[in-house]
Amino acid sequence: IRGPVVLAGHSVGGLIDRYFAQRYRREVTGLVFVDAFGTDMRRLLGRFWDRYTRLANFPSGPIDQPGWAGWETLDFNGAIRAVQRAKPLPRIPLAVISKGEPFGVSGQPKDFIRAIERAWTIAQDKLVALEPQTPHIIATGSGHQVQNIDPDLTTSAIRLIWNRARAAEKAALGLRARCRRGQLREAVRHRRHAGIC
Repeated sequence: IRGPVVLAGHSVGGLIDRYFAQRYRREVTGLVFVDAFGTDMRRLLGRFWDRYTRLANFPSGPIDQPGWAGWETLDFNGAIRAVQRAKPLPRIPLAVISKGEPFGVSGQPKDFIRAIERAWTIAQDKLVALEPQTPHIIATGSGHQVQNIDPDLTTSAIRLIWNRARAAEKAALGLRARCRRGQLREAVRHRRHAGIC
């Protein structure tokens, strides 16, 4: 695939896409976070963090049966650190889709479930705040697996960001052309459009 591309990432996939966009800034032209994991979750969950990461890595309980020794788990702390240490997210079009229904967590204490829901909602708002004019789309009637429950909503958000990215690229090309003709010299002198000319 030739870049730049629009990346769409669900849950922890959103965290991975965010890191990729921060690390390979010229390769990504837009992002769609689909009920994505936010870097503030550890701080927001506080004392529930360890319980949360265990549940996320072992949703059916600890795996101690023969043959499951290679069960793949995610280093949440390392992933969060990698995003926080990377360069800032480039100025690109962004959309956030958030679930409209609670997580389907059973067999857990009510205060833990409430803490997850509260932290997740705040983390979604923080993702929206990463870029001005980011649409925050609530997937009404959908739980965490938004892309499976409402694929049309997900693809519509991807199309929206693709179109915004194309429009931004066309605008940048127009500015570069005007810059070559010397029409933006005054604007650049006043530090507007300095990244273009």
